[in-house]
Amino acid sequence: MPFLSRRSNPPARETLFKKGLIAYRIGMWLNQRTVDAIRIMAALAQRWPARWRTSDIPEETGISFMNVQKTVHALGLAQLLETHRGRSGGVQLARAPETITISEIVRVFEPKDCPVNFLMASTVDASISKLLFEAHRGFFHPLERITLAELGYIHEKAARSRLLRN
Repeated sequence: MPFLSRRSNPPARETLFKKGLIAYRIGMWLNQRTVDAIRIMAALAQRWPARWRTSDIPEETGISFMNVQKTVHALGLAQLLETHRGRSGGVQLARAPETITISEIVRVFEPKDCPVNFLMASTVDASISKLLFEAHRGFFHPLERITLAELGYIHEKAARSRLLRN
């Protein structure tokens, strides 16, 4: 997925990766673990309903094994993934890809609520507070409409169109 790949960003943003933050076209900042979680969930959606060994995920996604473990653990606690231990263990989506929205994944790793001062409007900055609250809400609105299944379809469609152009 080119828009989720670490390698697709311009070289000027390389220093951002060291801080764990990444900028995207939408103009908001996402934690690197959030981006990794979306990539892991999208890869698992392509294999739904099969289980996938955690040791195989880094090869497919390019995410380090340590980060995969931490991200999978958090997604398991959020009940978005089912984790199975033992010889035939692995991870799989807890629900069908059509029922998991991208906003559910983002909310696991990003701040849960908008800052308090967005909600406490005073007479001095009421319009600013309202604007910032709407911007925060506007960030999540498109993410609530896209499911993992649709994200995979969009990626496949873009890949097909690139092949046809070449």
